[in-house]
Amino acid sequence: PIPFFAHRTPGILAKFASNLADILDKAQALDTFAVESFADTLISTEPRIATALLARRPRRLSLNGASGRTLPALSSMKGLEDLSLVIQESSEDCSVVLSNIIESSAESLRTLALKTPNPHFLIDPEATIPACLSVHTVVLDAGRNMGNFSLNRLSLAFPNMQRLSTAVNSFNFPPGDIPNDDFFQRHLSTLTAVSGDLPLIAV
Repeated sequence: PIPFFAHRTPGILAKFASNLADILDKAQALDTFAVESFADTLISTEPRIATALLARRPRRLSLNGASGRTLPALSSMKGLEDLSLVIQESSEDCSVVLSNIIESSAESLRTLALKTPNPHFLIDPEATIPACLSVHTVVLDAGRNMGNFSLNRLSLAFPNMQRLSTAVNSFNFPPGDIPNDDFFQRHLSTLTAVSGDLPLIAV
C-alpha cells in the first residue's frame, strides 16, 4: 500500500517509484506483485516498473487504481495465474486492453477479479476472447445492469468457472428474460457457488 500522504507530497511518490523500480531490476524472480492504491500514478511515474514486470513475469498480479493510460504497457504479460484489476472510474477506455491482458494469459489464468465500468468482452458482441479453460473463480464488479447476453459471454470466456461473485447491480434480468435451469445447464453447468448480486442469486 502507498500511504495517501506520499501521493500528495511532491517528490515522495517519484522517489518511492524509483526505489521500487531499482528493487525490481535486481530481483532474480518475482512470484507476486500487488499495488493496493495509486497503481496508475506509480507505473506512469516510473515506466521501469512495467518493464520489470514484463521481464519477471509474476504469477499473481494485483493493481488497484489502474487505468487505460498504463495498462497497455502490461497487455503482453503472459503466464498470470491470479489477476486482480481495479480500474479507475474516470479512466480512459481500456476495454480492449483488458481483453488483451486476459487473452495473453488465457492458458494459465485461474482466478480473475475485475472491477471496471466497461467490461468490453462481456457487453460488446464484436469483442473476441479465447476460452480461458483454467479459470475457476471470477469476482466481477461491472457497475452496470447486465443481462443474459453478458452472462452467456461470461460462460463462453470461462467455461469451467466454478465460483462467481458479483457486485450489487451487476446483473438485472427483465421479466421474461430470467435465466432458468435450462439456461444454467447449457451455459453454466460447472458453476457450484454464486455470491453477491441478489438478482443472480435469486435465479
